[in-house]
Amino acid sequence: MEPLTRFVASSDGTRIAYDIQGHGPALILLPGLGRGFSRRTWPIVEPQEAHCPMFIYFGSNNSSLGRVLERRVEVQALGMHLHVFDGLNHLQELTGIDTVLPPVLAFLKAQSG
Repeated sequence: MEPLTRFVASSDGTRIAYDIQGHGPALILLPGLGRGFSRRTWPIVEPQEAHCPMFIYFGSNNSSLGRVLERRVEVQALGMHLHVFDGLNHLQELTGIDTVLPPVLAFLKAQSG
């Protein structure tokens, strides 16, 4: 089955594309906010607002890890999976495919179970 691409508009009118493929629960991947985004322009999603299985990962050398770990108990209590990759920084979280992909695929396989 080929993916079906759909489009929606954000509250500020930005066009957002998303693909629909296969069956099962929704999965949203946010691989970083990139340049030009900040807490002022990109709202924080609180863990209790997520209504689908979630795999959250950080590298142990990511400067934001401390804030994430402060909420580890809350995140895990909501059934979310938190994974810390030893030795990775933020850039390596996004480019370290050989390290990051296996646990992500295991998570996805468990969801389709």
